[in-house]
Amino acid sequence: MSAAENKITQWKRVYQLVSGTFYNENQEVVKKKLLELQNEIQDGIKIFKKPKADATEETEKLLNEKQQTKILPFAQKLQKYLDLDVKQSYKILCYYLENEYRGSASSLQNFVSNESLMIKLLNDIWFYYTLERMVLLKVVKCVLEYHESPDHPYREAFKAIVDKIGLAVLRKSYIEQFEMILKDVQQGKFLPGDIFNSPQKLQSWSERKHREMNEILQIILLTTFYDPIQADELQNLLDLFKAHSFGKQNQFLNASNSVHTDLIQKVTYNEIAVLMVALSTNNNYDDTKWINEVISKLDEKIIAMHHYQEHGPILLSWMIFKFSSKKNNDTTAIDQFNNYGKLGARAVQLNVFEYMYKMIIHRQFQDKSLISKIVFRCIYDNLVTLCDLFNADGSLSYHSKIFNLFSEVLKQSSIAKDFCKNEESAIRTLFNSAVEKFPHEFVPLSLLAKSLSTASITSYNWIMQYLQNLPVYTEQPNDPLYELRKSDDDNEEDSYVLLSDYQPFRRIKEFIVRADNSAVVREEKGKMYVYFLIKLNYFHALQNEIHELLNCIVSYAEIQENTLKRLESGINLLTSIIRRIDSPDDITNEMIHPTEMVLDILEKFKIFQHPSLELMAACVNVCAELVTNFGEEIFRRFQNLNISPVVNVIHQDFKVYSNGNGFELGLVGYYLINIERSSGCYNFLKAYFNFLKKCSKLEIGDVYAIELPGLLFIIREVFNNIHTWYFENEQDRMEILLFIFEFLHDFLTIPNEVIKEDLSKKLLRDICVYSFLYLDNASSLLRYVAIGNAALQNFMENESNWFVAADSQLNLLVINAMRILMQTLRLKETVTLNNEVLTPLEQMIYTQPKQRDALKIIPIVANYTTYSFNRRFAVLSCRLLRRFAIEFQSSLSACLDLEADQVRMMFLQRLRDELESDDLKISILDFVNACIDKQPGLTEAFFKVSYEQDVRNSYFFKRANQDEDLCEGIISYMEEFLEAVSKDPSKITNDQLKRIMNLFHSLWKQGLQSLVSSLLKKDTFWLSLCSPILTTPISNYQYSQLLNIMGIELFKIQDMKENENFKKMIEKFLSKDVFQKWLRVVFELPTMSLNDSSIIEEVPEWLGRLQSFKDFLVLLLKKKSVIKIPNESMKELLDKSVEALLSASEEMENGNDTRPFVILAELYLIILNDQNLKYTNNHEEDAQLLKNIESLLKVVTSCYGGLHKRAKDSILAIAIKILSIESDEIKNYPAVSNSFVRYNLEILCMEFFTIENEMKGDKSTFERNDKTDSVILAINLLKKILLISNEFYGNCNYWFNYYKVFNRILNIISVICQDSTRHKITSELLNLLLILAKDSYSKNIIYCDIGDYLWINMITPKCLLEKGLPTMNKSAEWTSQDWWNIYTKGIELVRVLLEREGHLFIKDALFFVGIHEQYLSEALSLAKYSLEPNALKLIKSTLELIAEVIKYECFWTADYQLTIHNLIRHIQCLLDYAVSLIQRPKLLKRLTEASKAHFQEYSDSILSDPNVQFGAPKINANNVPQLTYGTVLSVIALIVKALNLQHFTFKQKVLNKIPSGENDQENDTITMLSVGDSPSHLGLPSTSPSSPRRPFSKSLSMSSMTSSVIQPSNELLAHLDSKICINVLEVLLTLLASQSLLALKARHLSSREKQLIRRELSTELHCLHDFVKKKILKDSTKSPLYRNKMGAYQIINKVDDDDLIPSTSKAPTVSQRRSQDLRVNVVRKLHLQQKSTSPFEIPTSFSPIQSSSVESTPIRANINPTTSTSIKRVGFDLSSTQYKVSLLEDNEPYIVNRGDPSFTGLSLVKFVEEDYIQLLSNIFIFICQNEN
Repeated sequence: MSAAENKITQWKRVYQLVSGTFYNENQEVVKKKLLELQNEIQDGIKIFKKPKADATEETEKLLNEKQQTKILPFAQKLQKYLDLDVKQSYKILCYYLENEYRGSASSLQNFVSNESLMIKLLNDIWFYYTLERMVLLKVVKCVLEYHESPDHPYREAFKAIVDKIGLAVLRKSYIEQFEMILKDVQQGKFLPGDIFNSPQKLQSWSERKHREMNEILQIILLTTFYDPIQADELQNLLDLFKAHSFGKQNQFLNASNSVHTDLIQKVTYNEIAVLMVALSTNNNYDDTKWINEVISKLDEKIIAMHHYQEHGPILLSWMIFKFSSKKNNDTTAIDQFNNYGKLGARAVQLNVFEYMYKMIIHRQFQDKSLISKIVFRCIYDNLVTLCDLFNADGSLSYHSKIFNLFSEVLKQSSIAKDFCKNEESAIRTLFNSAVEKFPHEFVPLSLLAKSLSTASITSYNWIMQYLQNLPVYTEQPNDPLYELRKSDDDNEEDSYVLLSDYQPFRRIKEFIVRADNSAVVREEKGKMYVYFLIKLNYFHALQNEIHELLNCIVSYAEIQENTLKRLESGINLLTSIIRRIDSPDDITNEMIHPTEMVLDILEKFKIFQHPSLELMAACVNVCAELVTNFGEEIFRRFQNLNISPVVNVIHQDFKVYSNGNGFELGLVGYYLINIERSSGCYNFLKAYFNFLKKCSKLEIGDVYAIELPGLLFIIREVFNNIHTWYFENEQDRMEILLFIFEFLHDFLTIPNEVIKEDLSKKLLRDICVYSFLYLDNASSLLRYVAIGNAALQNFMENESNWFVAADSQLNLLVINAMRILMQTLRLKETVTLNNEVLTPLEQMIYTQPKQRDALKIIPIVANYTTYSFNRRFAVLSCRLLRRFAIEFQSSLSACLDLEADQVRMMFLQRLRDELESDDLKISILDFVNACIDKQPGLTEAFFKVSYEQDVRNSYFFKRANQDEDLCEGIISYMEEFLEAVSKDPSKITNDQLKRIMNLFHSLWKQGLQSLVSSLLKKDTFWLSLCSPILTTPISNYQYSQLLNIMGIELFKIQDMKENENFKKMIEKFLSKDVFQKWLRVVFELPTMSLNDSSIIEEVPEWLGRLQSFKDFLVLLLKKKSVIKIPNESMKELLDKSVEALLSASEEMENGNDTRPFVILAELYLIILNDQNLKYTNNHEEDAQLLKNIESLLKVVTSCYGGLHKRAKDSILAIAIKILSIESDEIKNYPAVSNSFVRYNLEILCMEFFTIENEMKGDKSTFERNDKTDSVILAINLLKKILLISNEFYGNCNYWFNYYKVFNRILNIISVICQDSTRHKITSELLNLLLILAKDSYSKNIIYCDIGDYLWINMITPKCLLEKGLPTMNKSAEWTSQDWWNIYTKGIELVRVLLEREGHLFIKDALFFVGIHEQYLSEALSLAKYSLEPNALKLIKSTLELIAEVIKYECFWTADYQLTIHNLIRHIQCLLDYAVSLIQRPKLLKRLTEASKAHFQEYSDSILSDPNVQFGAPKINANNVPQLTYGTVLSVIALIVKALNLQHFTFKQKVLNKIPSGENDQENDTITMLSVGDSPSHLGLPSTSPSSPRRPFSKSLSMSSMTSSVIQPSNELLAHLDSKICINVLEVLLTLLASQSLLALKARHLSSREKQLIRRELSTELHCLHDFVKKKILKDSTKSPLYRNKMGAYQIINKVDDDDLIPSTSKAPTVSQRRSQDLRVNVVRKLHLQQKSTSPFEIPTSFSPIQSSSVESTPIRANINPTTSTSIKRVGFDLSSTQYKVSLLEDNEPYIVNRGDPSFTGLSLVKFVEEDYIQLLSNIFIFICQNEN
């Protein structure tokens, strides 16, 4: 005893251990714990000691020892409040703060310092202490109840402790405890301000006292059941019971309080049960001494008890005990009846059977516990004895409620089995009495039969057989319709014979009593009964009862209450029987009619204003049971009754239904509102719910007919209001609520595959979700979620059987409420918009503590983790908190209002507890994982992120080490995880370790690696973490998380020196051995059918692993400068990827899952894109690779319509890349190339078809843009094929014609050309046409009537015309830049077709020019607005087109002369503006710099310049800009000055070749052929590196422009691009020379004007001549005509007659090359500029012959001199190996003198760029020096 005096055990944890329902431990652990608590179990609540006299001083001394003197006042009050020993009181306080208190340290300080708040804290500790006392008693009862149970897992441990203590010792101890509690009284006076004796506290004390008495009484009952009680103990108990009048005498309990009344009643029933069990006939009565001792001590006391009803069972038991004890005595039976029968008579007078019936239907005896079974068996045995003693004449059957008691006892399956098996049992006489009176007394047999049919299958079979063969038919002969005569048998005085046939049931012809049938006539209790000895079927009698009732209704006769009761009992029996049948065949013929007539009863009764709802409820229950076997028929007939609620409208939105539109309550609602709610009985409502549940489970009937109305009825009428209804029996409220929660939860958990197949199910689910989110159901649901631990613990304290109560009643209600809340939040997105604000439900949940929050949902849900009586609470609580963490956008930590230590103790501490379930630990880890993503506050608490310590935490408890925390953080568990995995990687498959791996993954995903910095510093971290991926592959492991972590770490790494450990791990992973094993794992892909929707919806592990591996490779290849994949591993990866891709393509073609194919295609593209060269080793591998790609294209083509966009893009990109790296090999395989063309064209046609259909429809821009990439890739693939395989023209041409490609392309361009969302596709298609036109397909394009498709559609879009061409408004549908790009390509296409097919296409080209005159003019004026690349390209293309068109003067002179002249005038304006820009450096600088940015950003600054005009100029005779000689000459001087400032020097790079190769310099020469075949010619970007332009210094300043000519500063000139300057100089000099020569030759100019020209040229060009002397001649003494030739080849002029006649076929060629003979240097300059172009491509735009040189033919055509209008020249035709000279005639005749020698004196020379400038300088010198 002393050992236990000062020891306090946390009994809730002990109960969790020994109950077997919370933990799953082995026998030895439980046994050890119980043996440790032997004294506590034996002493019970006696271990809680009363305080001593010196409690105050003892408290002070204790707190001084604990160094907690600050709480001395509170501790003293607590000790007095609990009335407990000082040390025990302090221990209770500590346990409460550790396990129950959920506030912060500051709030605890407020509780202690504030008097009013202190009372609340004292009360909370009081209730905690009260519950601990109760749990101790529950532990003892659990041990006793199950120590002999073979089914309990801890039976041996329980038996060991019971045997060690002993049942007698245990019973003695608990009798003493009962006496101690009974004698413990409190003073009844209440003084104001006395917190220790307040009415609430005294009432709670009394409630605790009665609850403890109940538990102790049940413990005594159990010990008495297993071990006979001693006479002294029984006497003591009887005295104690009588002392407080069997519980009726009590303190502070209110009889009007239902809870108090129930407590008192429980005490009374338990005390009676103890005495009944002690005196039960089950006990061993062979001990005569014990019997005599009991009789001698109790007889007088019990005989005197005859005043109150509770005395009746005791008197009856005492009578039976005395009869049983005297059975072997010599006393005669008559004496015994005289002596003991009086006790029974007194008991009958006290309505003993009715009292015992009420007793056993009490809730504490309906829990199917061992105690209830003991009490039921005791009563059954007593009934057996009574029947044996007194029921020989059947007199017991006349006692009130005896059949109710008998039927209730028979519900126990063991008792029912015994009854059916034991035919000789005396209690059969009581059953026979019920049979004999049937059907006159209909109810007794019906009650007994119902109990037997529900008890067990054995008793059901027995009673069914008996009911169909009842031995007698009984009635009272009121106005008999038959005659009887006396039987001939003299031995039977009451025996008679029926004289004629008699039909007792008028409408049942099957049952007839035949003549001569025996009958017994007997008078009993003043009533005459006739017993016909004939076989009777119970269901005939039931059918007759229904007929009688229906007759009364039809005849409007009064229906007796007894008639309704008889029929109700019969239909209830019918319900229980139908519930047992397995098939329709089990229903007998006699059952059919009464079953059918149940619906007739409903049909008749529904018209009554106040029908018998009990009877109607029984009928509805029959219908519910019939649904199982006759679903559709019963449902249809029930619906025709119009009883249930209905919905008048169908196929509406879930919001419409949720708001009640079209919903009617029906009779169910009418009865509920007008009858049941006022009476408090809800039988009909429960019956309807039963029918609804059956139909819903079996999916009977239409959703709109049964489930939808039922759902609306529940959520609108019942769920929101049930808490306000009056109930006679609170159990009914609980049953209805449990049904509602289960019914709603079933809808919320409908599987997705069912939802997809049946949209009506989705409607039901959405209605539930919407109602809980937005309607009043939200507050109703949260009301049940927020019941809280206190209410649940109070409920459990009042329950007798905790094993049953833990999973039922209020506990189950809260569990279901939490499950529904969790499902509602999870499904929120199905009924709300993604960006919607918080719903009303969420607003009520996510309320901050400082706001008004009556429910406090989040703290209450968190507290459920500590609920001790149901393990599911903690798991559901963590899961619900996880859902809160995911959904809540604010701080969950603030809502919890807990300190970091408390958070860790509440959750993480349980991870260490070996007794906790794995489900709970997994749920906790999942919650932590969710907090990492969404809740930084809780994340810091879990990871033990420490800040400056709060001194308030030390107010109560000082720690020995101030740095010590109450609970370790999650990092310690993660560290243990690393250790375990590094030792055995296979352990990673453990569910808990998987969750810890999730934590690592979430940390890296959220960038919170710093939280585990202590782990990262360890050298073994990466090898430990990634050990599963570095060792033997583990099946069913989520490698994707490790790959994601590795990828994220790789992404953020900048320098591997700081991450050597990570680098070692990656290198080990990429090593050949490890990597090969890994590749086998990652490419092991199972086959998945698309028909399996459940699998397709989820992402399987192998698919996630493949996706993560692809993502990892992307990052790894981007970091190849840091970590590079070894060549062997890369080759293996490429090969395996192709194999897996081919395998996946076969599966896809067979109709299986396409997701692996998508990811594999992307993966292969990623690694292939990293290969700049071929990765194959030989030609065989090349051939196989090409065949593989061909196969992929084939599969993609066949499945293209249903293929994912990512797969399309990837495969097309793969094909393009393969063609690039295998371009030399594919030429050897024409069949493969042919297949590429075919599949590519087929894909293009499908894309075109899709786009056309979309354009016809009304799809959004987003949807249309979704397929842009695939079209562009397909187009580029075709371009790539055309560039590589030109020699396969025939094969390509066949497929082009087969698929009508040109028509399709032109058609699709015409369809989408004006669609801004598809401008990229339009641009690519025009590029494709350009390539085709430059190839061999120009005629094909022309023959397709290109003009009909494009000329009108190429007109500038209306939106740009309205806003002005140069608009940059981003809100516009089109932007100018996008349209410029498309228009440029359209103009280029016209020009290319005209170049290639001149006369064939000239009319269409002129038609285009005529239509687009306005737009071409605006394009030429575009330079004034923008000099960005797209604008310059448009200007260049327009100039080239006009230049090409002008060549065909004979075609345009007649119809298009004005158009051409108008365009030429615009060219003149452009030229004037271009020259003026050189003189206006500030404007030029603004335009060139601003072209990099948005036009709007610099338009304001340009508008400030008065010389700049926007908009196209108006072309007329008055305002055409005139280009003056002075302007050109000043610019020439400016350029020469710039070149001099730049110290420009010529490099003397040779631009051409001559036939003699002696002095050729291959590296410094370029041919026209090479330029013509450059990538830019094919529409692809040039790969030549561009030379950076020298930047302007920040100090550069320019004066503002106040005139048309402003001289730039030397610094500006010095920073100009020298190459551009040379180009500009050449252009201006050429322009000046040509115009000067024309002017000097013009006849309309006077001599004076010509002289002025010469003078101007002579005066202004001195700088040029000096530049030539210094930079070219490099010697002023040399003649200007001197030229340093780099090499020469002499030309022999062979003249014959054939040469005089120019060939017509060559005439166009010569015409096209006019004015190029002296400009070969430009070819070289073009090449150089392609290598070093400025950001704005000025050289390309302004090169005088750039357009013609780029698309020229080989050099032999270029060096042919062209004719001019004024002079004759010798042309060189080098088209053959023998060079020959041809004389070409111009307009003037040229006469050949045949006597001239063949030697001409001319030669071919090497040409350098400075030669042309020297030539121009000499021309100007010649002009100025010669008058003619």
